Amino acid sequence: GTEEMWNEIFIERENEVLNNVNITYKNEVEEIPLEVVTVTASNAYSTIASLSGLVKVVVEGSCSSSDITEIDEALRNNSDARIILDLSGTTGLTEIPGSAFEQCDSLLEISLPDSVTEIGRCAFRSCINLQKVCNLGSITSINDSSFNFCRKLKSITIPSSVTNIDGSAFVYCINLTDINIEGNNFIAEDGAIYTSDKKTLIAYPTAKGDVIIHTSVTTIGD
Repeated sequence: GTEEMWNEIFIERENEVLNNVNITYKNEVEEIPLEVVTVTASNAYSTIASLSGLVKVVVEGSCSSSDITEIDEALRNNSDARIILDLSGTTGLTEIPGSAFEQCDSLLEISLPDSVTEIGRCAFRSCINLQKVCNLGSITSINDSSFNFCRKLKSITIPSSVTNIDGSAFVYCINLTDINIEGNNFIAEDGAIYTSDKKTLIAYPTAKGDVIIHTSVTTIGD
């Protein structure tokens, strides 16, 4: 039937009638076109502050830690937008500073440049709408609380370049089911991250529920 016909119905369940149950029924899903804007670090703040809806923001040219601070401030102050932030074309950025995007609700996805080697403490903490982090290929260190409370993050790939993962990096990521490991610096088993000798359990995807720890483990990360 039509959507109107489905809006209000009666449901009978074991002699119990539930009135006015709202059901949305659609035969086709309408795709929302993605708006793409290209900016430099110098004009990113004013551009991001004026956006609304779902937008991909591509930042080009030189970018510094102070530029990241301004971009974050623009994102925080704009509750009308949902942003896919592409930093992959920038130069000069070597780290995502500590608390850089902490509690940034408007950030849905981020792509990092090859020049970034470190994700600082609490860099993405409590980004409750963050779903995807792209291009971690040059990262060597993921510090404590980097992704805490990223509730919509479902999977992440740790590249072979990473030599340090703090044990609290993924705490309270309640929908994280897959932590994929590249290279030999760490071992992934049933989604969990162990040191290469399997003696330390570093992290475990919260959404997997019960933890079955490998028998060789002697230490559990912070």
